[in-house]
Amino acid sequence: MTMAASFYAALSSSARQAFTDAGVPREFVPESVIFAQGSPAHSVAIVLDGHAKIVRHAAAGRDTLLAIRSSGRLLGVEELDDLGERLRRRSATLALTRVRALVIEKGRFFQVLHDRGSGMSALLTEMRNNVLEYQARATSMNTDSVKQRLAKALLALLPREPGQAVPGPGRIVHNLTQADLAQLIGAARETVERTLGEWRTANILITDYRSVVVLSPGRLLRLIGLDEDGHPLHHLTPLARNPRTSGPEV
Repeated sequence: MTMAASFYAALSSSARQAFTDAGVPREFVPESVIFAQGSPAHSVAIVLDGHAKIVRHAAAGRDTLLAIRSSGRLLGVEELDDLGERLRRRSATLALTRVRALVIEKGRFFQVLHDRGSGMSALLTEMRNNVLEYQARATSMNTDSVKQRLAKALLALLPREPGQAVPGPGRIVHNLTQADLAQLIGAARETVERTLGEWRTANILITDYRSVVVLSPGRLLRLIGLDEDGHPLHHLTPLARNPRTSGPEV
């Protein structure tokens, strides 16, 4: 999956200034609520620094992690299709790490979009990114093994420089629990814990309290059928086989 630039990165310098003038800077500590599920969808937020998670609370008390948003991404865009006063947020947005954001009332947000040409283009880029992200996740659920899905999630969460197609070694998002990772890839927490343990033994990564450091992203890439430049391999490694079609998973 090839992601375009983030909303903020796709803006012109004048549009960035216009959104800055229209918004209110806010800071959120980890686990604090940015947008509450069920609250009126009257504003959006641009993540300037940090990571946020989008969670859906079920009536039975079970939470489902839907997505993680990093610097430059737009929060609350899913509700932009309806400007009715009675619209309520269908999910909650929480700070995963310390988050610095620009919160903008919807009316002012749309005014800047109307006045600045790059604003609408950036919004379309953001919405395209969201669609690609959800489509890739749905496809992965149906076609990939748990190990492949976990490898893809870790690679996606690794920091990378603008324009860098393949991430290097590094620490993924702080405060992300094994339960979070399990929800993100649609697997049991015990399976994620066991897989991380295997990869820790193989020196692919190091785990600590709410922390994962990937030492060898190249080996994770090979698990999903890519070489270290991100190009498809001619043959998948045994660990990358899909157990639905190739027998028991190693």
